[in-house]
Amino acid sequence: MTNGEDHGEGSRLALALLAVAAGALAGLVGAIFPLCLEQSDRLHDVLIARTHGWEAVGFLLVLAASCSLRK
Repeated sequence: MTNGEDHGEGSRLALALLAVAAGALAGLVGAIFPLCLEQSDRLHDVLIARTHGWEAVGFLLVLAASCSLRK
């Protein structure tokens, strides 16, 4: 066709492969996100544990770090 509607089988195959790649990437991001949240929670707990004996300075450090990371 002259108006560009017929792209052929090669274009459909490329589109199908692109859809599979996009789905795999979305699945990877979806799988990594909870792992990042768990690691962030662990780091938060470590920061609290290490600054526990620092009284007010430790509290302010944890507060500042928590506020800057949780936007």
